[in-house]
Amino acid sequence: MVLLGPCPLSPRLLTEQANQAVRRHAFGALARLPGSYLTFVRAPYGTYVAGDVAGVCRLWLDDGTAGTRPGPTAVLLPEATGALLYDDGAVRHERYWTPPVAEAPATITGPLVAHRLRMAVRCRLDLLGSGLQHSGRVARRLAGGEAVGVSTSMLLSPTGLDEILGPAPTPHRTVWRNGTADRLRLARAQSSPSSGSDDLCVHRPLLDAHVLEAALATRERDVRRGTLRRETMLVLDQMSSE
Repeated sequence: MVLLGPCPLSPRLLTEQANQAVRRHAFGALARLPGSYLTFVRAPYGTYVAGDVAGVCRLWLDDGTAGTRPGPTAVLLPEATGALLYDDGAVRHERYWTPPVAEAPATITGPLVAHRLRMAVRCRLDLLGSGLQHSGRVARRLAGGEAVGVSTSMLLSPTGLDEILGPAPTPHRTVWRNGTADRLRLARAQSSPSSGSDDLCVHRPLLDAHVLEAALATRERDVRRGTLRRETMLVLDQMSSE
């Protein structure tokens, strides 16, 4: 099994989840873990592939193979859908996640969104070697639409979070080259005048399955009233003061 992208679980917990998925032949459970990544699982009869729930990490299927670049005849794998690529060339699609019913009050889902948002930010800070920064403070600033400078180019996507946390400042869109993977990714760049630093400033953390699920479970009435945003910001303020 290979996960390409950030996942905040410890190696021990990740190994336990992988072992359970193999025993139950339920590989979609791996794609539902916290984080935002591509999932590849090699089985005796083929390979299971999946993108992340939020639709930030996507896969293209072309003649029984999966990749991150579209080819002449490639088809984009639908969001929250995995595919079993059999060795004989057959392909079977599997929907591994569906949105929850919007029936939970914001007093419950607001703190959940804040907690899982903090996990997502902390996970990425650890990958960048910036773990000493307080993740609660960073999450609070990101949720408030502020720019946060990081010491390394941080390739992020704002997919979905405008609806969850409110609109962010209108950004310029810039294409950055990811030297590790040697491919182009779309990033949200700094919308304010440049400070002269080579650092990339971002306004939104990368969305993952757990943040999205907690937000979608909120009652539509609470979303219209803005209760989710108030509850989330309250918890992030408390985290920032820790």
